[in-house]
Amino acid sequence: MDKINVSDEQVRSVLRTVALERPEYVYDEQDEDGSCQYVNNGAPSCLVGHVLHRLGVPLDVLREREGDKALHVARDLLSVSDVTAGCLNRAQIRQDDGETWGDAIAGLV
Repeated sequence: MDKINVSDEQVRSVLRTVALERPEYVYDEQDEDGSCQYVNNGAPSCLVGHVLHRLGVPLDVLREREGDKALHVARDLLSVSDVTAGCLNRAQIRQDDGETWGDAIAGLV
């Protein structure tokens, strides 16, 4: 898949939008090894899975990247800066550590 041409601000805006739609949501759908799932039951699952899908990444591509860090997935699939890829990664880590989606983006967007 070619990288999706989006700006850093577009990615941060979508991250903010997704998180603020469910600011109190605590993600708890990790797989057996404790990793989050980008896709579950045919739909985006984790915070970054929702963001990437809204930016145009097909679910089958996300499913192929299960287990990969958000940092690498963002760098591989989006034309964004390392700072923005790192922002997605930090939000994902916070989510996986049990923070709400609202708290996961605090100070990042």
